Amino acid sequence: MPKHLFALADAYIIVYSIDDESSFQVAEAIRKEIEKQTRERKETIVILLGNKCDLLAKRKVDSVQALNWASRERL
Repeated sequence: MPKHLFALADAYIIVYSIDDESSFQVAEAIRKEIEKQTRERKETIVILLGNKCDLLAKRKVDSVQALNWASRERL
């Protein structure tokens, strides 16, 4: 997302694929960028969504891993 658009957003939704570990790593990087760009704001709403939950047999990102990270990041 272009940096000048961060000021316009009221909230962010970060979506990762549960069957792709790299998409979760990208989600972490996106969260860091959001935090960096919105540091001056009092509160920023960020929602983390795991996509492709119907592919449980192919899961690469454990739900506990995602929940722990979301908790640490206060998402």
